[in-house]
Amino acid sequence: MNLTKGGFSLFELTIAIVILAILSMMVIPFYHNTKAKQEAQLIPVKLRMHLQQAKQHAVLYHNNVVVCASEDFESCSQNAWTTGFISFLDLNQNRSRETHEKLLNTYPMQLRYGNLRWQGSLGSPSLVFQGDTGLPRGSIGSFLYCSQYNSPHSKVILSMTGIVRDETPLSC
Repeated sequence: MNLTKGGFSLFELTIAIVILAILSMMVIPFYHNTKAKQEAQLIPVKLRMHLQQAKQHAVLYHNNVVVCASEDFESCSQNAWTTGFISFLDLNQNRSRETHEKLLNTYPMQLRYGNLRWQGSLGSPSLVFQGDTGLPRGSIGSFLYCSQYNSPHSKVILSMTGIVRDETPLSC
């Protein structure tokens, strides 16, 4: 009767683990770079879509619509664009959301590979689309997405006429 042991020896198991560790160390940076590129490409698309939607809501509701950074997705926050932003009807035109003002949309960003900031005219931390025309009078500026990886940075520019265009800045 011949008894053979099945399975791996401790040496074989150790070698297999070392090989897997080396392979994962080579693949993880590639994975992060790929995800960073995807995030950098998706940001301008999301911003264009949401800004266009806010402009349409201003015309539809005949009221000012504010787009601002938000951490809790209920009220405006200073410089929390990387977390996300909200849009709401600004009935009293103070650029701050009160409980009676309708929250139109919430946009969680959850950026992992870069950060986003708004550089508005007159240093305003939010955008306002006017209810009479849908134009962003007094709210022109640009969003700047700065990648923390080798992905290209992006800049989304909002003009006086509400037209959105993209640029690829060389640095942030």
